[in-house]
Amino acid sequence: MAKRRSSEVPGEFGEPFLRWLGAATEEAWSREEEPTLADYEAWGVGGSHWRRGTRWTGGLSDAELAQIERRFAVRFPADHRPFLQLLHATEPWMGGAGFAADDRLVPREEPGFYHWQRDEAAIQAALAEVLDGLVFDVEANALWRDSWGPRPGEADQRRARVAALVAGAPRLLPIYGHRHVLAEGPTLVLSVWQSDIIVYGHDLRDYLLAELHGFVGVEYERSATDFDAVAAIPFWGELIG
Repeated sequence: MAKRRSSEVPGEFGEPFLRWLGAATEEAWSREEEPTLADYEAWGVGGSHWRRGTRWTGGLSDAELAQIERRFAVRFPADHRPFLQLLHATEPWMGGAGFAADDRLVPREEPGFYHWQRDEAAIQAALAEVLDGLVFDVEANALWRDSWGPRPGEADQRRARVAALVAGAPRLLPIYGHRHVLAEGPTLVLSVWQSDIIVYGHDLRDYLLAELHGFVGVEYERSATDFDAVAAIPFWGELIG
């Protein structure tokens, strides 16, 4: 695929950009080559891949968005809503392979961009993984910030303290894999893997190009992180590296 310069991409985040992104990714996915289980076995790793013919589901109405917000007790930020109203999610689920209990690689499926009406279990799992990952680092990697207060002596007390901190922090809204949109403040997209948290996009346009540039033929690099600005984000700002 010939590379486009980022200056050739619609410059503002809105309908023209999102329609361009939708058409460009679907055209690329129509030609996607899907690795087989044998490929993963030869590589010796698990992973996920887009399926040939992957498409965007199309957007949500205002009424549907309001219903989802009530169902999940969330509020989508203003910059996130156009994405949900025009593109929203991908289908079918991604294919891939993962390791079974006996260390064999077996086929697996998982969502691409989450569908807020169909993927409730996967979304709830992504939300739970945020807390579980932090607690894992508390117990296995000596994570504990001074700002969290005295470290409790019992594991269940430590988990309860971290859970309270997460509950009091700006909400994270899963968008794809372990990427989350920050629901309050700047519309950052964070990549959250245990306590390894980085800014994966300083707005939705920055994030979508960073995530999908290989499929839309764009030479693109994420904007540099302004650590002074993100440090002001309650709870998460202290962990962003």
